[in-house]
Amino acid sequence: MHVDFTGAGRLEPSRAEWFPGVGGRGDRHAHVTQEQYHWYDFEVLRCFKQHGARKFWLDDIWQFDWEACRLHAKRHNIAGVSDAPVDAPPRALVGAMRVLSALHRIQRRVRTG
Repeated sequence: MHVDFTGAGRLEPSRAEWFPGVGGRGDRHAHVTQEQYHWYDFEVLRCFKQHGARKFWLDDIWQFDWEACRLHAKRHNIAGVSDAPVDAPPRALVGAMRVLSALHRIQRRVRTG
């Protein structure tokens, strides 16, 4: 939740055998279409409908435009998505969570030297 763990581990190259068929001229992934929204975005909208968006206010998901996603889902008749607009958290709450996250990163850097 609002915590940046990118500096907590090591980045290492992946082994080529983990990705058979990727790379080179015959790359079968070279022509994958990029969708604006994905199945898991619609699953989140279904969770909002089932549990209410407020349950997720403290989760680090609000940099995404859930209302635009909901409108897209409604235009495309995707099942299980609420007719009501997404109840996004107040900007002050999102800002406070970002500040707390930044403080946590600073604290982690100070501790690890």
